[in-house]
Formats: sequence, structure tokens, C-alpha cells
Amino acid sequence: VESKVKHLTAEKDKEGCMKMMRSLIDESDDGDVIALLSESHKRDPQEFLSEELSSPGRLLSKILEESVPWRHGFEEYVKCQAETMYRKQVMRVQSKAADSSETQQEKVHQATKKVRNLIREPAQRTAPGAPEARAAGKPPKALWLFGVPGRARIWPSAGKGPITGHRRPSPGGKTLSAVRKSLAREAVKFGTQQQLLMQQWVQKFAQDNLPAYMADSVCNAADTVKHETTRKWLAGATKYDLHGTVGLLHKMLTISPLQLVKHLNELDYLMSRLDKAEEPVQSLTWADSVGAWVALSELLPVIQAERGRKVLEAVFADKGVVDALGKGVSFLKSTGDLPQHILTALKTNLVGHMQTNLYMYKQAIQHEQANIHRVQDMQGRFIALVGATVAAILVGIANFLGRVLYYDYYIQYF
Repeated sequence: VESKVKHLTAEKDKEGCMKMMRSLIDESDDGDVIALLSESHKRDPQEFLSEELSSPGRLLSKILEESVPWRHGFEEYVKCQAETMYRKQVMRVQSKAADSSETQQEKVHQATKKVRNLIREPAQRTAPGAPEARAAGKPPKALWLFGVPGRARIWPSAGKGPITGHRRPSPGGKTLSAVRKSLAREAVKFGTQQQLLMQQWVQKFAQDNLPAYMADSVCNAADTVKHETTRKWLAGATKYDLHGTVGLLHKMLTISPLQLVKHLNELDYLMSRLDKAEEPVQSLTWADSVGAWVALSELLPVIQAERGRKVLEAVFADKGVVDALGKGVSFLKSTGDLPQHILTALKTNLVGHMQTNLYMYKQAIQHEQANIHRVQDMQGRFIALVGATVAAILVGIANFLGRVLYYDYYIQYF
């Protein structure tokens, strides 16, 4: 895109520039390229093409990436954990395949034994259809409830009234197309990044001739690892963590009360900004939502409370959040309606991320606030104790001086 932009800028070909950008719209979802087309109705193409490299969305994405240095290591960690889970799943499938024949024979033997015992009972001998079923070499319908193994294993239909048997589908029978359909439904919930991860795992399982349904568990496990890693990051140590009486006394004596109040105010403000970022993105108010997220990103270099910084770094460690926000910022000054796929990206990556993780973020902030309140309470008690001690010492000194002056001087001379 950059090479084409430079070429068209040098040629000063306005019509060719418009055709190129229209073709790019059909081929790419890049918000910066579409923003160029929107801006072209207001400015000269050469002017805004020369400013393409300084797009506000691209600049914001770069700033956010530099502000969260732990993100790349975080993604590598999740990838390694997912690979480990994949290897464990492969070993489990191989172990199941190794002993499946013996296990299956044992199950068939136990089920056959159960059926023979039931058939010998008088009640089952007079059951309707039992003689005909035995003559035909099939178990009676009344016994299908027990999973009778005839030539094929028969199972009752769930929730369909009379017991009419159906073959139970094997777990490995779930096709890749069914998994991809479930991916499309889950994309809104888990976001574009998780969807791509899921598709990669489905393809990998298909290449290794493994059951496709296992990709669900691997992807969910990887998502769980990501969630747990973020939770551990949020629970990292700060100077307000209270460990033992000595640590509490040290914090009580070394932290200034004004700093406690300042950090409490910062955390309260961050809570309000997180609530604002969770509001749904609408086609008419999307600019307000993007503005709320931009205001949230601007707190990264400003906020001083350690737990607040950890929360913001966890938010913008999500590549989907950064990319969607960059595209949204690129359209803030454009005219016309927002493209539907950009609006979907804002809903999925921004609001979806906050709806999934807001409880975890609030829990971390509230835990920090509780620690700060405890330090404040201990400082108040310490000040009261020191005041009472000083008052008691002064009263004791006054009593001592009173007695000395009274007995040694007043009585002696008067």
C-alpha cells in the first residue's frame, strides 16, 4: 500500500488514486486505507496521501504497543502453553487408540451379560415384541434403554417421547464444517484473535488426522491460559500489598497520606472510565465510544497507581483492542457512515474485551483500594495512639513536677 501511495503521489494522478483506493477497499480491511478514501472528498489527494504514514490510528497503535512492553512475551507464553496442550491432546488420543480395542470388548461383554440376565426374567419374556426381536436376532425395544449391543449399538433418543433408538454419533464424527460454523457463532463472543486461533487449531488437527472436536478444548484451554496469565499479571505485587505486621508498619510509616488519597482518586476515576468503555457501540454514537477508549489509553503514561497501570497494560496488551482502536481513530475526522466491518470490529474487540474482563479488572482495583483503606485506617490509629501516648507522657510529667514542687518546695518553705 505504501509503495502504491508513493507512486501515485509522484504521478499526481487523482483519478488513478481514487481507483486504486477503491480496489484496496475490496481487498483489505485496513481502516487507514479506507480513511484515505473518506478524507479524499475534503482534501487534495496528494496532500492527504503524503500524510498517510502519519495516520492517527497507526500512530496510536504504535504508542500503545510501546507502552505495553510485556505484550509480546505474553503472546509467546500463550502460544507455548497452547502447543503444550496440543501435544497432551495428541498423546491422549494415541493412548486411547492403543487400548480402545480391549476397552471396547470389555464394554460389549458387560452389556451382553446384562442383557442376558434381563432376558431371563419372566417380565421381560412376556414383554411385547420380545419373542419377535429375539427371533430376528435383535434386542427388544424395551431393552434399548440399557444400550444393548446388537450388531450396532443402539441408544434411546433424548427428549423424543417413546424409545425409538438412534445410533449414537461418535465424538470424532463431528466434521470440520460444523466446527467452523460454531466458530462463526463464537466469534462475536471471543473476538477475532480467538477466532483465528481456533481456525489454526482446526487446520492443525485436520492435518494430523485427529478428531476436529478436540480443537474446541485446545482453543478454550489456550484462552483460559491467557485469562489466567492476565489475572496473575493484575495480581502482581505493588507497594500496597500487605504481608505481615512488619510490612504493614513499614508502609504505614513510609507512605504519605496525601499519596494514599491521590492513588484512591486515580483508581476511582479509572473505574468510571472502564464502565464508560463497556457501553455498547452504536452506529450513531461510535465516535463517543472511540473517544472514551482514547481517553482510557491516554491514562497509560499519566496514572501513578501501580495497580491501575497494570489494569491498563492488561487492556492494551490485547492486539485486537489496539488494532480496532487504531481503525476507529482513523475515522474520527471522516464524513459519512462508518463501514460495517469497522463497526463490527469495534463491537467485537473493544466492547467484547471489556465485557469479558471487566469483572477481573474491577476485582483487582477494588483489592488495591481495600489495601489503601487499610493503610489509611492504620495510619489514623497510629496517629491516635501516638497522640494518646504523648498526652499520657505530658500528664505524667505534669504530675511528677507537681509532686516535686509541692513536697520539696511548697511544704518546705511555706
